[in-house]
Amino acid sequence: MQHLALKYFQEVARTGSITEASLRLNVSGSAISRQITKLEQDLNVALFERRPRGMVLSQAGELLSQHVARLAMETERALSDVKKMHQPQRGIVKIATYEGFSILVLAEIIAQFQRKYPSIEFQVWVGNSIDICQRISTGQSDIGIVYSYAVPSHIQINHIAQRPIYVLMPPDHPLAKNETITLHDAVQYPFALPHNDRTQRHLIDTALASTGLAIDPIFTSNSMATLLIFAQKTGCLLFSSSDMQAPSGFLTNVKSIKIENPVLESSVAQVISMKNRQLPVSIQTFLDFLIEAMPSGHELTL
Repeated sequence: MQHLALKYFQEVARTGSITEASLRLNVSGSAISRQITKLEQDLNVALFERRPRGMVLSQAGELLSQHVARLAMETERALSDVKKMHQPQRGIVKIATYEGFSILVLAEIIAQFQRKYPSIEFQVWVGNSIDICQRISTGQSDIGIVYSYAVPSHIQINHIAQRPIYVLMPPDHPLAKNETITLHDAVQYPFALPHNDRTQRHLIDTALASTGLAIDPIFTSNSMATLLIFAQKTGCLLFSSSDMQAPSGFLTNVKSIKIENPVLESSVAQVISMKNRQLPVSIQTFLDFLIEAMPSGHELTL
């Protein structure tokens, strides 16, 4: 019964709603509510704040949710390890990443890995750094890749790779003959920029503010794929954390130019996981492969 109560509790914590948890679990809302109430009575603490628009974890609920997520992952690892006694090199790797890295780097790394381990399945979720960290915290994803982000203390940074920001342009662009350019050079031309809520946009705005410059973009999007395709179609400039030395599948006729700015030159990609979690063999194998494959990186000893 306690296992059932924890299962219901975790689903409500994940969805923020008894109704939504009921639909996902195919269990009546009243049964879920009774189990959570009984769990709160046994613990003598409120696990949720009941609000008109849903259920929000209390401080005690946050702590319990983290422990339940860790317990579920350790159980999954134990079952996976037992299964691997008869089926080696099998498993599922769940990754959460920002879109630019997914498109320009991660897809190729996974493809290379699966040539060696074809029976390992990958599930890739794309979002922003805040949501990526949340998925790592709750065990929804095993490995995360965030971009120049201060991660919470319960998350471990396994690796940091330098990902300086370049300016992408057509090979016949007036700036394409330069080895490096400045922001002052770049802002004179049309730009496509990510939306204001993206980490890269924050870095760009900080760099512009530090030099007293501004960009009025002709196009914005929260999708890196859309930005890449728009830049290809129109020839406008685009910031990217990839130097495009390898084909991306999106831009095939493009030149990347280094930009001289301390903010844009120091941006990084961080590979993260839950702190103190012992990863299943398949996940650890891919994590090691990912770190080795990432360019310009240095590993942290924590």
